Amino acid sequence: MTDSNWTKSFPGSVTVCDTEGIILEMNDRSVHSYREEGGAEFVGHKVLDRHPQPGRAKLKEKLETQRA
Repeated sequence: MTDSNWTKSFPGSVTVCDTEGIILEMNDRSVHSYREEGGAEFVGHKVLDRHPQPGRAKLKEKLETQRA
């Protein structure tokens, strides 16, 4: 995990992934939001493997096109 202070203090859930979709970091709120599915264990895994349909297809497109 990287040391990004803004993610810790941000009031919302933040999950950061690289251009390949590997989850690099989750702030505490994000970990809490996904606690029942594994929470912090997501770090190091592909975000698409942890994202349900129908949103998975949209997220895949965003990763491929590098758009927000």
